[in-house]
Amino acid sequence: MRRPVKLVRAALPLAAALTLLPALSGCLLVAAGAGVGAATYAMSDADGAAPNTPAEVIGAAEEVVEQMDFVLVSSVSSEIDGLLEARTATDKKVQIKATRETEELTSISVRVGTWGNEELAQHLLTRILRRL
Repeated sequence: MRRPVKLVRAALPLAAALTLLPALSGCLLVAAGAGVGAATYAMSDADGAAPNTPAEVIGAAEEVVEQMDFVLVSSVSSEIDGLLEARTATDKKVQIKATRETEELTSISVRVGTWGNEELAQHLLTRILRRL
């Protein structure tokens, strides 16, 4: 009679783990793929370039943010770079960076939310580029 009790005791942790696996799979994936996560998040940014200064890019971004009824948190720019931060109505962070690459080219990076919303970021980038 003692043998089945040992088998049941050994099987309980396994059964509990299998029961919780669907609920924890996202957390385990994040923990297991922490090194890959940075690449994934970077791929959620919308990146582009324009033949404008960082100040012009940030100025166009301010206009787009205002048109979309976002709350402008901060906006700064210099000859070499610029950064605009805003919030959506649901308090998602919007970050637009402009970096001077050459005399004729400024790179633009748009990120929405903590994990990135590539679709909205691409939409914002398209609207910014249209304004330039």
